[in-house]
Amino acid sequence: MKTIDIIQHSNCVGWENPSIYNHRQPTIKVLVVDTQQIVPTTLQVDLESESDIEIVAVANNGVSALEKIEELQPDLVMIDLDLPDVNGITLIEIIKQRYPQTKTLILSNHQEQKYITRAIIAGAKGYLLKSTLGKNIIRAIRIINQGYFQLSLGY
Repeated sequence: MKTIDIIQHSNCVGWENPSIYNHRQPTIKVLVVDTQQIVPTTLQVDLESESDIEIVAVANNGVSALEKIEELQPDLVMIDLDLPDVNGITLIEIIKQRYPQTKTLILSNHQEQKYITRAIIAGAKGYLLKSTLGKNIIRAIRIINQGYFQLSLGY
């Protein structure tokens, strides 16, 4: 049985497994799906010192994201809700159906309850605002990769 603790800092609530900080685990492959180039660029800078997380690709729409998932088989897909060809909720549903082993995390500017609820119902394993600090995004990636849920509506 896994030992878990509830973590709460800033406005961040989630489940934390002490083993998620063991950097000897396999690299977590992340695909970022966002129309704003600044998001993956900033994430890449934040992840430079993290040996256990790698951004394997970036997609700026849903079709491209699905092609990259098929090709690269990432562990986790970070998705913006506002995509040009398909909304993020629909993309989560498609990923859940076609690639059930791939976890999804929303990274959005929308903090309204209706978006959070829809994302969770669709199958997202986490929901973060784009204002979330890089260290908390890194923590969320590790937590979600371990099979837990992460919700952060703050820093």
